[in-house]
Amino acid sequence: CEDIALVKMWLLRAAGVPQDAMQLVLARDARRQLDHAFLSVQTESGVLVLDNLTDEIEPERLAARRYQPMVSLGTAGTWIHGYRGRQG
Repeated sequence: CEDIALVKMWLLRAAGVPQDAMQLVLARDARRQLDHAFLSVQTESGVLVLDNLTDEIEPERLAARRYQPMVSLGTAGTWIHGYRGRQG
């Protein structure tokens, strides 16, 4: 999934999308209980998620139901996302 997200980033960059509008996101897929990667793209209408597990381009708010971001990588920087885990 990382390779596919990087290829999408490269193709969008070649099509004229600014590099700083895109981020590679490494996340936890809550449905499958697996780590996953996808491309996040900032547009005028909001952040869109390009995920190789679906043909749909989803708004970030919909993808947030399924994925918990861990790390985001882009030209503007790298972010480590924090979230509360289960306490027991």
